[in-house]
This record gives sequence, C-alpha cells and structure tokens, in this order.
Amino acid sequence: DALLVGVGAQPHAVFEHATTVDDARMDELLHGLVQDVEGGYVHRLAIVVPAPMPWPLPAYELALMASERAWDTQVDMDITLLTPERSPLEIFGTAASRQLSGMLASRRIEVVTSAYCEIPRSQLVIVHPGGRSVTAERIIALPQLHGPNLSGLPSDGGGFIPVDEHGQVRGLDRVWAAGDATSRAVRHALFALKGEMGYPSALSAKNWGFQDVLFKGKALSLPQPFGSYVMENVLFKISYPAEFHAQTAVEAAMALHGQIALKIGEIERITLETQEPGVRIIDKTGPLANPADRDHCIQYMVAIALLFGRLNAADYEDRIANDPRVDALRAKMQVKENATFTQEYYDANKRYIGNAVQVFFKDGTASERVQVDYPIGHRKRREEGMPVLVKKFETSVAAHFSPRQTESIKAMFADRGALAAMPVNEFVAKLVTAS
Repeated sequence: DALLVGVGAQPHAVFEHATTVDDARMDELLHGLVQDVEGGYVHRLAIVVPAPMPWPLPAYELALMASERAWDTQVDMDITLLTPERSPLEIFGTAASRQLSGMLASRRIEVVTSAYCEIPRSQLVIVHPGGRSVTAERIIALPQLHGPNLSGLPSDGGGFIPVDEHGQVRGLDRVWAAGDATSRAVRHALFALKGEMGYPSALSAKNWGFQDVLFKGKALSLPQPFGSYVMENVLFKISYPAEFHAQTAVEAAMALHGQIALKIGEIERITLETQEPGVRIIDKTGPLANPADRDHCIQYMVAIALLFGRLNAADYEDRIANDPRVDALRAKMQVKENATFTQEYYDANKRYIGNAVQVFFKDGTASERVQVDYPIGHRKRREEGMPVLVKKFETSVAAHFSPRQTESIKAMFADRGALAAMPVNEFVAKLVTAS
C-alpha cells in the first residue's frame, strides 16, 4: 500500500482590523469592493502583504483591478500597497519587477516596500521601520498559510510536510505528499518560473498521470489546434458600458428609441429575447441596489436606451435610476430564451451574442422586432468597430495624460512595426504619467 497526502494548507488572518483575502470568498470580496468604489464610499484603499510573506501576487491583482474600476467609474481613489518585498514581485526577477513598478506608477498606485505592518485599529496601518501611518477607509490583507501539522507525519516549523524532489515525505517509505500541504509547493512553482525543466510524463505516466487519473486513460485532446483563435475572436466592449450579454439588446433598443420615445405611456409590454447565459446572469426583477446591480440587469439597460436613446456610465447612478419611468418599463418586460441565440452563442465558429427587442402597444400595434446577432466589438464587425475602438482609446488617453504625452502615445500605437520592436520597459515608461 501507499499513501498520498493532499490536504492543502489553511489560510489564517494576520490582522484583526483588516479584511483578509479568502479564496473561497474572493468573488464576494471583489463584488463588495467594487460596490464601495462605485458608490464613492472608498477613496483610500490599503492592501497589506504580511510577514512572513505569503504568495504576494493577489495583492497586486487587487490593486490593479481596484484602480481600473475607480478609473472606469471616475472615482478618485488613492491606493497604497505595503509589502515586505524589496521590490514588487521580486521573485519573478529584476526585469519583471521593474516593468510591474512602471505599471503601478502609471496607475498612481503607491508601493511601500520593505514594509512590516501592524494594524492597531480599523482604518490605520503602522509601517515599520519608520513608524509611518497610513490611513484608509478599507484595508485588505493577504492571509498567511499554515501547514496541516498532521499527527504521525513530520512537519517543519510552519506545519508543512517536508518532501523530496519526487514528493516523497522525508523519512517515510511509500508516503507522498503534494500541493500546499508540503514545504515544496511554492518552491516548485518558483522553479518553473525560473525555467527549470518540467516533468514530461505528467500527462502520460501510467496510473499517476493526468490522463489515467482524470480522463480514464484517454489521451488529452484539444477542441482545435493551437493557433491565434483567441486573439482573432476578442470581443471589444466599445459602444456601451453594459454587461456583454446585453450589448446587442442595448443596440436594438437604441434603434427603437426614435419610434417609441413619444409613445412610452402607451406601451403594454416589451419582449426581450436573449441567450441562455443572458437569462441566467442578467435577468433581474425587483429593486436594484446600486450601479453594479443595474449594469447586470438587462431590463434596466434596455429601459434606459428606450427612454433616452443612450447608455453611459452616468445612467447607472441614482439620479437616473430614480426616474419612475425606468422601473415602470422594467415591469413591462418579458425576458425569454431564444434557442437559436443560445446555439450561436456556444458555436465556436460564431460566438454570437444575439438579442431581439420588440415593443407592443395598448392599441394592438407593435414596433418592428429588432434583432442584433453580434455587437460592434465582434470579429465580424471589425471594419465598423476598429475606428470606434481607436476613438475610445484616444479619448481615455487624453483624459489621463497631458496633450503632449497624449500625442506621443497615439504616435507610438500608430506605428505597428516600431511598437512590436519596442522593449517592454520602454513601452511601460511611455505610459507613466509625466510629472
């Protein structure tokens, strides 16, 4: 007999007065943070990496995502990331750390390195050495991982199981351990990042390879050859700040606005045909709590387009949402799945996101049924979409950089050959806000 131990490690909160990142509740944490940012409740955010240091990457992901959301919603927010590292993600090497530093600086995210923090009360971080105080409405901290410290198995000082390069538990015969429970889990990941050779039989090894364990002995197969499919089928969100499954519904409603704008009070019902994911994800009735709730409600987005002939970020705010006509229209909408839209949504050769909208009036008449199969950001509308995408990019750049730097950035992207040959560090440096 043999024993394989794969019980994982346990995350533990280090700071009482901070929100600790928990993989099991990551979606909930991110959703709550996004809502607070969009609601204007958070203008100062601190992200703390404790010491001894865990895997630090999630801290940088959180900082960049929070910065992007604040920028999208035009909320001023100061983000400070505090880490015991000597430089951001130094474990990836000097070049990667330098490039990440440039990216963080361009987003105006302050990084405090060699920082050993305590959080004596809510909204306050004390940084050692030096005793600097950092105040923030929200403080998010990474957890520390503790080993399982299993009875009958050896463990190091952190409770992790010591194993050799083959995963065998040191000092025991026919006992192996894998994953976060071992003292080598992160070490193996770092070896891979530094280019160490891997294990060529990970898929095909008899009994223990992925193919035998997970695929019942069947060889791993790919739905299509490796190539450029993903890049060729990128969906750009160009025209509307709307959840993707509703993009074409908004476009259809915009086409109907001119026909029904003067007949809003005469509407009996509105039918919305969408794909199965649209029904599952964004078909919402009842009260909508905030902008994050509204931009995931197909009825709300269609109502705004029908009423005003537009949909922009400001239309998700309370000032617009409190217009009684919005909820009155939502109440008259019937959302249903269109089987063809669903089939074309999942078809790898199409990847459509179809929607159709039709308005019925109390006198028995109806508007035309407007159907849009794929949004302007779809690959089949590249000729139409690219000029709009470029304009959106240029507008965003102009809102963030000085006129001189804006023209420099536009020129850089206009020369594809020079851009492709440009070193990454020079590229990142051009996107750092000039002082």
